[in-house]
Amino acid sequence: MIVNIDFSIFSAPTRACGNVTGELDVSHEIRIGDEVAVLSSGPVKGFTGRLKVISIICSEDGYKRISLALEDVVFESIEEVDILIRSLEKEGKLFFDSYY
Repeated sequence: MIVNIDFSIFSAPTRACGNVTGELDVSHEIRIGDEVAVLSSGPVKGFTGRLKVISIICSEDGYKRISLALEDVVFESIEEVDILIRSLEKEGKLFFDSYY
């Protein structure tokens, strides 16, 4: 099943770097609190590649689409954020909307 995802990336706890959106193919029913893999290659600079689902939105427009809001990702530096973004865009085929 294809689901839409959305999560934010921060540098340190207070600097918003941007928002990640895209689609994931999941093989089972997802519930709030479950983790989903946004990267299959494994950790990137301390990021496991998995995020918790914090909200589930089901469309009511006849398309039966599901959107997952995922937990935020926080890094210590912009350099670490840039490494993750490259991996998400290349491997995950996800889109990063930069705020910087």
